[in-house]
Formats: sequence, structure tokens, C-alpha cells
Amino acid sequence: MSPREVDNSHYTPNIGDFVLNRILSHNVEQVPEDFGVLITSENIEQHLAKIRSDREEWAKMRPNEVELVETLKQNFKEQQ
Repeated sequence: MSPREVDNSHYTPNIGDFVLNRILSHNVEQVPEDFGVLITSENIEQHLAKIRSDREEWAKMRPNEVELVETLKQNFKEQQ
């Protein structure tokens, strides 16, 4: 797969290595520091709050993309 064919919605062997290394605590120095979070009953709410906050920040920085998604969503609803 060429770099042009890769996006954030598709699995790659490299991502699989990151997942396994993170889960198995193997070669952790090769895994990006921000890749993967162990979710527990103690940290789930904090993690969800961070996801929501990050999403809001992303939306503020990309109003055109947000508008596009809202338009697509509305068009889809109208077709139902």
C-alpha cells in the first residue's frame, strides 16, 4: 500500500505492531507515547472528557470540515 492510500480509517501492519507492542509491553520504545490508552473504571470518565475536549478543539480549528459534515448529515436525513 502506498502512502497515498493510507488514511486514519485503515489498519496497517505498522499499526498492528503498535497495538501488540502496547498490549504486551513489548518494544514499548518503538510505540509513540500517545498511542493507546488503557481504559479502566477509574479513568474512563477522564478519558471520555479528554476525547470530547479534543473533538471540540478540532472543530474550532476546522469550521469548513464541520460545515461539510453537517451538510452531508442533513442531506442523508432528507434522503431517508
